[in-house]
Amino acid sequence: MSLLFRSDAGVRLFRSLLPLFQEDPLVKSTLVPETIGRSEGKPNWWKAAVIYQIYVPSFKDTNGDGYGDLRGVIEKLGYLKELGINIIWLSPIFDSPMYDMGYDIADYYKVNPVFGSMEDVDDLLRQAHKMGLRVVLDIAMNHTSVEHSWFKKTLEAFQAQGGSHKVELAKKAIASKGRDAARIPIPWDRSQETSGGFTVGAAKPWLPMHPNFTEFCTESQRRNPASIWMFYRDLISLRKQHKALVYGAYQLVDPQHESVYAYTRTDGHETYFVVLNFTDDLVEWDTPVEHRGVWSVVISNFGRATLDQELGAKIELGPFDGIIFRRESG
Repeated sequence: MSLLFRSDAGVRLFRSLLPLFQEDPLVKSTLVPETIGRSEGKPNWWKAAVIYQIYVPSFKDTNGDGYGDLRGVIEKLGYLKELGINIIWLSPIFDSPMYDMGYDIADYYKVNPVFGSMEDVDDLLRQAHKMGLRVVLDIAMNHTSVEHSWFKKTLEAFQAQGGSHKVELAKKAIASKGRDAARIPIPWDRSQETSGGFTVGAAKPWLPMHPNFTEFCTESQRRNPASIWMFYRDLISLRKQHKALVYGAYQLVDPQHESVYAYTRTDGHETYFVVLNFTDDLVEWDTPVEHRGVWSVVISNFGRATLDQELGAKIELGPFDGIIFRRESG
């Protein structure tokens, strides 16, 4: 579960927002209630917002202990603003024994000293709000640390049924999967001495850096017009400029196709046709008759020229190819 930061840090925040999640059980599955941010005749601001999740331990270490921290998030706010996002979603920063990298929360009213202090949280809010960025906290209330009082109380009432095979199954499941590939520390530059700028001095990151980090570091990505970073920045910009991509009527196209995910969004003025190949194979997709004709290529992940294109009976899609077409509605 995530909560939107709308006031000062700490107990004031938690106590002021918790009632929102007690009024209606359906609210618990949403980012924020439907009423938050709504003005008369205007949609909720968060409907069009772009959220950037920060896995805090792997984002930026400023004190040399090998773990990312809140000061590191503050240091990189300009980078996030440049990317074009609207909301920062922080992985849990609450007090924790760190058996599960912060998701095992022991106290929801304290900040984990590994990540910083309550003052750092307040400073992060001030700095982010100055840049027009909002902050979301992941409070993970569906489970807690074994050190939390809630968990300890359950031991007094819960009696496990069955044998040890359940424990062994759990161990097998954990051993068969890994999350490390998704949480490798971010390399900000090519520096070998500071692990790509993730940490300071000769500190060792909590996880090893990717062996090719100098090639794919943030510095390299921001200098390369064809990089994934540039592509996502352009996608975010495109989404902000054209309301049809956010509020337009959604229509799935050819839903039975096993490889291609395609859909349209239209607001009565313009229509966007999004075609994505989710496989590593070359695909020749049969274009539905109603979508043939002249479209403009708005953006693609393989650098197609942004020109008008006649869509015939088939569209050839490369491995993991993605194209957004546009034309005036009429």
